[in-house]
Amino acid sequence: MAYWIYATGNRDNANCKSFICDYVSDIGKLPTQYKNGIKQDGDNAAHLKTAAGSDCFCLEDSSIWILGKAADTWIMSKKASSGGGSESDQNDYTQLINKPSIEGTELNGDLSFIDLGIQETEISVDTNDKTIPGAINELADKIDTISEDMASDNDVVEF
Repeated sequence: MAYWIYATGNRDNANCKSFICDYVSDIGKLPTQYKNGIKQDGDNAAHLKTAAGSDCFCLEDSSIWILGKAADTWIMSKKASSGGGSESDQNDYTQLINKPSIEGTELNGDLSFIDLGIQETEISVDTNDKTIPGAINELADKIDTISEDMASDNDVVEF
């Protein structure tokens, strides 16, 4: 296990870093925007938090990883072709390291609210409410009434 800083800072962000690591398994040990990485022997800086847009070149498979801003996750950007791999392997969500989670449940596959420990709640709308949702609800009721009247006797209904 090893990773180290190859370069640091750029003209837009002084905290942006370029790392090199020995193995793909080292990617999960790198720092992110919000957490320090695992400290390496003899190195007092590589494990400290880094900026989104930082990158890491992996010697094991020549892959390049970029630290995403929104998910604060290292994402494989590209992988050198050895003739056997496909481009779709590079965009496979299941291969991501440090995937986001909700209430401790990693976001993989098609999860329901129940799977994520989230209770569904019903939303009630007051039909006397004069806000936009209330007005929309009132208009929908009038449209239903008109549709029912037109279907029953073809009379014209006025507001």
